[in-house]
Amino acid sequence: MPKRVMILEDTPDLRTILIDVVESAGHEVAYAGADRDCLQRILAAPPDLIFLDLVMGDIKGGDIYAALRQDPRTKTLPIIVCTVHRQQSVSRKLGKESSDEDPNLQMLFKPFAIAQALMMLRSMLGDPA
Repeated sequence: MPKRVMILEDTPDLRTILIDVVESAGHEVAYAGADRDCLQRILAAPPDLIFLDLVMGDIKGGDIYAALRQDPRTKTLPIIVCTVHRQQSVSRKLGKESSDEDPNLQMLFKPFAIAQALMMLRSMLGDPA
C-alpha cells in the first residue's frame, strides 16, 4: 500500500532526486518544498515519513524536528534528515547527544547515492526490498 512522504528540501535538484526515490518505491509525495508553512502542513495531515533538510534558508530543520517530537501525533513519525553536516553537528542541531536516542530518525549525508536513499526509505517504512 502506498505511503505518503513529505520532502522538506529547498535545493531543487535534490528535491527532484528525492521525489524520484519516493515515486520509484511506489509511494506518494504529499508535499515537496520548503516554505514557512511546512510545520502546519505536517500537523494538518501527518505523512508516513519525512525527508528533512536541516538548513532551508530561514527555516531551521532542527526547529521543525523539535516541534514534531513534542506533538503526540508526530512524536514517532519516521524522519530522514538530509544534511551536509556530520553526525555530531547534526545531533547538536537536533538537541540530542546522538541520533541513537530517536529510533525513528535516520541520517542521510549529502552527497548521497540514490540507492542509499531508497534503501533508507524502504527500511523506515518497513517496505520489502
